[in-house]
Amino acid sequence: MNVLHQSHTDRDPVFAAQVELLYRAAPEAFLVTVVNALLLTYVQRDIVASTVLITWLIYMLTVTAARTVLVWSYWHAAARAFALHWWNGLYVLGSLCAGLGWGAVGIVLYPPDAMAHQVLLAFVLGGMAAGAVAVLSSRLEAFMAFTLPAILPLTIRLLIQDDEIHLTLGVMCVVYVLALIVTARRLHHTTRSSLELRTANADLVAHLTTSKEQTEHLNDELKQEIHHRQTIEVSLQDRTQALRALASQLRKTEQRTRQRVAAQLHDELAQGLALCKLKLATLLQKHPHLASSIPFAHVQETLDEVLSATRHVMSDLRPAFMGDTRDVAAAVQWAVKKVQRHGLQVIVRDDGISPHLDEDILTVTYLAVHELLFNVLKHAHSPLASVTITCRASSLRIIVRDWGIGFLVPATPLPRHDGGFGLFNLSEQMDSIGGHLKLVSVRQKGTLACLRIPLTAITALPVAPRHSVPVASAISLTEQAAVPGRRIRIVLADDHQMFREGLRSLLNNENDFEIVAEAEDGEQAVKMAQALNPDVLIMDVNMPAMNGVAATRQIAMEQPGTKVIGLSFQTEESMAHLMVEAGAAAYLSKVDAIGTLARTIRTLGGAHTIASDR
Repeated sequence: MNVLHQSHTDRDPVFAAQVELLYRAAPEAFLVTVVNALLLTYVQRDIVASTVLITWLIYMLTVTAARTVLVWSYWHAAARAFALHWWNGLYVLGSLCAGLGWGAVGIVLYPPDAMAHQVLLAFVLGGMAAGAVAVLSSRLEAFMAFTLPAILPLTIRLLIQDDEIHLTLGVMCVVYVLALIVTARRLHHTTRSSLELRTANADLVAHLTTSKEQTEHLNDELKQEIHHRQTIEVSLQDRTQALRALASQLRKTEQRTRQRVAAQLHDELAQGLALCKLKLATLLQKHPHLASSIPFAHVQETLDEVLSATRHVMSDLRPAFMGDTRDVAAAVQWAVKKVQRHGLQVIVRDDGISPHLDEDILTVTYLAVHELLFNVLKHAHSPLASVTITCRASSLRIIVRDWGIGFLVPATPLPRHDGGFGLFNLSEQMDSIGGHLKLVSVRQKGTLACLRIPLTAITALPVAPRHSVPVASAISLTEQAAVPGRRIRIVLADDHQMFREGLRSLLNNENDFEIVAEAEDGEQAVKMAQALNPDVLIMDVNMPAMNGVAATRQIAMEQPGTKVIGLSFQTEESMAHLMVEAGAAAYLSKVDAIGTLARTIRTLGGAHTIASDR
């Protein structure tokens, strides 16, 4: 228990400070002791025996020297903080020895017959006790060990004298000692409170310093973390931008690939199949009896099926609206038709102001509408949906709505686990063109998806009213008045030479037709129309240099007497509308033109035909 108490005391910072105060004030106290001892010895030399006086002085000097060595050892001890109890005990012992030495003054140096010397002794001892209050009150045991042995012997001797003066002096000594003890206790408590406060302040300062260091360390770590996060964020933003740019490039590459494949299908397969139909038609003109042949009919039927399949593949790869029109309303109608094949009824509302979009933006737009409609078809459990197209000055807005079961819209769309992207892909694709996707869904009430496409980098132009234009012809094919003896002069414009040859072979069988020239592209067609002023110009829609739409528009403006018949494998109403809007008098599908081309030419040319007389 004592060991534990000692260990606990040694760790007490207030106790350590009290002991340190004792040792810190010791040198001045020792000096006063030596000076007072020498003066007292000198004054008492004629009153007290020399042997006694010298013995007492040697004792006091020896004790003071020992205490000096103790103080020196304390200050030079390497681990005094771990033995404070012992240092305090040794100092108290030294104080006791010094107190006993001063107490001996009242016994061995007391002159019974010299009142002045008696008063001097009382004054010296009182002064030493008073000094002890200032020097030793930090530890009361040291103060008591010095003061009581130093004062009590003289006080007792004064009290036992018979006269009143000595009795009075004795009482005054008692009162003085009690006053010193009270003062010492108060000073002790004041000193302890001050030390406790200083220790608390030191602890607080240490805690604040530690907290400050920790805070600064945490601030440094936080700054590093913020810098690291900012670096990561910048890197993620750069990577996001790079991925978006890559996705946009891949999308454009995909569109170019689809365009190239569609062009190859058009130029190689579809043109070849159409040429086969032309040759069969020519053969049928020369040998009419083959029309009743079953194998011949099977060949024609197979050709029609293959041409129809090819046309659908070409339309899927490169829809008609991706050509010159780039009409968003036509793109929406294309997406609507694809889902309507699967039984979803879609209502389309259009304000009539449909922008002509950049090809990449149009691609993202119609694919987004297509994806949203297929989501309705697969997940909404609704037989009805609507698409509303609204064009404003700064943006195009397309709203896809259904009245199905709804779903919980995620705060941040994420890629699906099955490898698809869904809403995440839609959102990223819209962001890549500067657009925005907003979803609102309510359980059992349906979903509303709003696509907003900014019109900053695209041109919004009003589109003429969309009238229904039959693919077979853009005009009424009522026979006009015949002009006897006049042949209809025709120019053929098609970039596919074999198809031109087949078309020329088919038309040359008609006696009232005259092929005056052939053109490989739109620019040649315009020049030949200017130079030859033909009655009819048969114009392929898809040609290099200048396409059929642009060539038709220029010819209609410069050569109004030349009737243009548009030819294409595409049967979409939008393409027929585009050619008629450019100035074409008729629009025919290459697949179905064989049976109607001659009649259409005669109607437009206004000539009396020799063939009709046969």
